[in-house]
Amino acid sequence: QRLFVLCLAQIGESWRRFCHNHQSFPHVLWKLCALESTADLCKELARFQQEARQCPECVDPEFTAVLLGKLPSPFDPANPDHVHIALKIQQFLQDLSVFTPVSTDSVEALHGFAQSSLHRFRGTKPTDNTAKEICLWGKLLSSWDVVMKWIWDRTGDTQARRRVSAFYNRSSSSVRVGHRPKLTMLQVRAMSKVEDNAEPSRNPRFKRKRLCGWNMYQREWFQGKPPVSPRTYKQEVRKCSEKWATESQDVKA
Repeated sequence: QRLFVLCLAQIGESWRRFCHNHQSFPHVLWKLCALESTADLCKELARFQQEARQCPECVDPEFTAVLLGKLPSPFDPANPDHVHIALKIQQFLQDLSVFTPVSTDSVEALHGFAQSSLHRFRGTKPTDNTAKEICLWGKLLSSWDVVMKWIWDRTGDTQARRRVSAFYNRSSSSVRVGHRPKLTMLQVRAMSKVEDNAEPSRNPRFKRKRLCGWNMYQREWFQGKPPVSPRTYKQEVRKCSEKWATESQDVKA
């Protein structure tokens, strides 16, 4: 007797899980999306309206009751206005089925992505506004990757990646962190004259550094030469100093 009760309970639970939920509202409404005949659509909507009138407890008030409430009561398939409302309901269900996942796998994956992005190990959790911003930017970036891949697979050729890479390298070379163009002595002197005419800094802790002609002259002296020993370096500095002493004041300025 105990085994019979357990088997009966298991049969009822299996039917409830695999049959009842898919044969009742609101799941039966999605069958309307695949109907191509207007007559079949109106027939099914009229049947759903009659079932909802006979058994109000069988209709979920959140979705089905609101959707069937848009239909005129009683529904007349011969009335063009009623048929137009039925077609609008079918279009709404089709749009909703396209943009809403039929399975919960994608929803669970999105929730997992959001939780991993918002997780802070031994730290203060982000505020509500920060969490919204992180989730929104993550969704935008993932959507952009999907669209970019779709466009690339249809319009990109074998040389497209090289062109895009070259474009990025050219556009970012001038603003690369730590990048300093090489300047000649004339360019450095012109920049120093501009700095001399500029307004002084208001903060006394930051003093303007003046460029020294001797340092620039010595830098150009050793430019292009291989590394040398300390003794040879002293000799080169002495030669550079003797050469510097013979230069005119215009060069030293």
